[in-house]
Amino acid sequence: MTTKESSNIEKTLKLVDDLKDLADKGQSESKDYGCAMLYGVIRDCAYKIGGYAAREQSVHKGRV
Repeated sequence: MTTKESSNIEKTLKLVDDLKDLADKGQSESKDYGCAMLYGVIRDCAYKIGGYAAREQSVHKGRV
């Protein structure tokens, strides 16, 4: 994997962690159903993005 690819995937995984933290914080502080739903969607998307990034990272490591 090139340095740029590796760096971008690592940044993506960091963003995923940040999104999960945001979802946890937002959901615990939400006072209505709409906000709770928003943070649930953010969490779901974070896990989906993280899965794609982790798989791509594995594929690239296999090329080395």
